[in-house]
Amino acid sequence: MNITDTINNLSESATEKLVAKERIRNSPKLKRKMDILSGLNPGKRAEILICEYVREKIRIAIIVAIFGTMLLIASVLSIYASNPISENLSLLRKDIGGGDYSMTLNAKTEEYEYGDIRLEINERKLSNEEVALGLNHLRENIETLIIGDNTSLSHVTSDLNLIKEVEGWPFTLTWSSSNYNLIRDNGKRGDYEPDTEGEDVILTAVVSYTEQIDEIEVMIRIFPRVLSTEEQQMAKLNEALLDVNRGSASKQEYYLPKEVDGNNITWRPSKDNTPILLLIMLILLEIGLWKGKDNDLSTKLKGRNDELLLQYSELICRLQVLLSSGMTIRGSLDRICADYQAQKKRGAKERYAYEELELCMRRISDGASEADSYKYLGDRCNLMCYRKLASLLVQNLKKGNAGLIQALDSEVALAFNERKQVARRKGEEAQTKLMLPMMMMLTVVMIIIMVPALLSFSGM
Repeated sequence: MNITDTINNLSESATEKLVAKERIRNSPKLKRKMDILSGLNPGKRAEILICEYVREKIRIAIIVAIFGTMLLIASVLSIYASNPISENLSLLRKDIGGGDYSMTLNAKTEEYEYGDIRLEINERKLSNEEVALGLNHLRENIETLIIGDNTSLSHVTSDLNLIKEVEGWPFTLTWSSSNYNLIRDNGKRGDYEPDTEGEDVILTAVVSYTEQIDEIEVMIRIFPRVLSTEEQQMAKLNEALLDVNRGSASKQEYYLPKEVDGNNITWRPSKDNTPILLLIMLILLEIGLWKGKDNDLSTKLKGRNDELLLQYSELICRLQVLLSSGMTIRGSLDRICADYQAQKKRGAKERYAYEELELCMRRISDGASEADSYKYLGDRCNLMCYRKLASLLVQNLKKGNAGLIQALDSEVALAFNERKQVARRKGEEAQTKLMLPMMMMLTVVMIIIMVPALLSFSGM
């Protein structure tokens, strides 16, 4: 049995249970849906239509649930399968030319939880045998470029802006610090804090271009800064990371410390909320599809009622003409149905008013009374004008043709007025729907006109 058969069997079983349960409860919603489906499909049994409708809804819900669950499972498996931390607590660096990358890991000890830590994993550096450097020398405005948020290089209290490139020049700068504990070669403050009098550090910039190298030395004085508890803990963690990876720059692995400040630390990938988001989206999609089917049914019913209103004037007018020619009520209705069947054979589309009339005449041919059949027609159309027509036809059976043609004359006038109102309402709805695209087009036109004008003014 393939997946299609399984889905069909599940939807069939669920439909039977759901419809049976609603029938036992005598649900008014079920009865209303049956009436709507029967109206949209004249001549078909409402019990079969409601089962097909519910079966299709359940089938769509099952398909969405299956594929959504598969996607959810795949997302969860991908998270666990892509654990970048190896058994010896290391992360793989990218090989030479692969570039640097960053990764967020969750770290905690028995006494302190660091939360999500973003690590910058540099690519594996070239060994001495692999390096062939060629650079060109330049000395220009280094001190003013690296000052950052500090007032001067003789009083450094925050990170420096150790630039890697000089704007407008094809130079590459590589920095080194004489005291890595005070300031690192990326300009970040180190883990060590000097005394209040400050401490001197020499920063050396290697300016490289092609095959030439030049060095620029900058003297700075580092002063202490006040660290928060979080910054102190992060400083300890960074120091531990530096310790375990000291001398491993040319290795393929980036190691993670097993303890920080004497406390064991655990590492695991940061929480990924993708499965939860997928689950929420799946639930919302299921609800939207389920409600959407019902909304679509209501929209179709509104369209059917509008079509019945538009066709009523034509139907009543034809009936009036045939009755005026001397035909009976039943003969006139049979003639209208016969003409409609001939039109359908020539390719005309089905029309609700005539389908309902055919259903009424079929009941009469099967032995039902004309009065009951005419009332059945009014009940199925469920519109005031059709109920009035059914009432006139039933009165004609009881009182004869006296006054029927005059009543139909008045009904024809009312029907055409109703048709005009429906057409006017549809036109207003069409205008409302066109408002949004018209506003969008107006906005585009205004942009096309205003942008060149503003650009010309700015160029003056």
